[in-house]
Amino acid sequence: MKTKPSTDARDGHALVAETLKALGVTHVYCVSGTPIRETFAKCAQLGVRPIGVHHQQAGVMMATAQNYATGRLTAVAIVSAGPAVTNAATGILVAKDNCWPVVVLGGRRPLSMQGMGSFQELDGAALYQSITKWSALVETTSSIPAYLDRAFKLAMSGRPGPVYLDLPEDMLTGFARVTDPFFPDPPQPPPPNTDSTQRAADILLQANRPAIIIGKGVRWSRPGEEVRRLVDEFGIPFITSPMGRGYLPDDHPLCCNDAHRLIVSKADAILLIGARLDWTFRFGSEFARDAKLIQIDIHKSEIGVNRAPTVGIEGDAQAVLRQLLAAMTAKSHAGANGALASWHGMLGEERTRKRGKLDSLMTAIPSRCRPTGC
Repeated sequence: MKTKPSTDARDGHALVAETLKALGVTHVYCVSGTPIRETFAKCAQLGVRPIGVHHQQAGVMMATAQNYATGRLTAVAIVSAGPAVTNAATGILVAKDNCWPVVVLGGRRPLSMQGMGSFQELDGAALYQSITKWSALVETTSSIPAYLDRAFKLAMSGRPGPVYLDLPEDMLTGFARVTDPFFPDPPQPPPPNTDSTQRAADILLQANRPAIIIGKGVRWSRPGEEVRRLVDEFGIPFITSPMGRGYLPDDHPLCCNDAHRLIVSKADAILLIGARLDWTFRFGSEFARDAKLIQIDIHKSEIGVNRAPTVGIEGDAQAVLRQLLAAMTAKSHAGANGALASWHGMLGEERTRKRGKLDSLMTAIPSRCRPTGC
């Protein structure tokens, strides 16, 4: 957080808007309603652009997409009480499944009237416990900035994901000076284990058919240069998950997305960077039984899911790859890449075959079905 709101007493709507702006938010997505319509207006007054949507699900997904595109939290979703909160569930679940950061602020009926039968009363914080990194109820007006600060840090720390905050009406309409202490920062990822990176370096250098799988998790670490060096300097072919594309070009001579099945089934050493062995990669079932798996993930509990790695390294992908590159450079010798020529040739032939098959299918399309270019 860059700055904290001043200590002058202000209502909760102003505290939300001021804190969001201080945290770098540029857009809020919302269907305006009770009790957050004034919050939405305060954001607009401060230059945080309000975007009205037709449905809360769309608002959460739009905020999530903006955050993914910018690589940081620049958008939040704000929803009114009751059904508006439940309408956000699908968007929150999508963010969770894809490990995308988003903060959703949900309106709630006054805490002072809890249990009295208020219109559309709902405990949103309890509802979202299972599909968020953190779901909490803001119980005092003065703690609004602290809760927002923690929400942003948790959404972006480690493996990114969604955070939900319940904002009761009486906390938004109440006035307070900000005196509550801020939460401590989330723990930072551990430094890479040196022994593990040394073992990983040995495996990759000794492999006859090494491969790299690039997943969407590299979005938040941004190890593009390190991945490029690993591929170019050591001649290791790579494939990507659908959303792991673009960090290296698709037309790179060692990009083997067109030979996906061959590379995963024949590789004798596989380096997994920010990719999960979920349905995208058939839970690792296509890998050769004797393939040595090196798994890098910032989320410790993800290491070993569906297939136990030979080496599992918890940590930030960029930090791990820098250490791995240093170890491989120190251990390698001139001309080592030549040993991979037959592997490169096998994959090149498969790519050519697959592309030729696709070209044949395209030319076989009747002329009446082809695009005219108009």
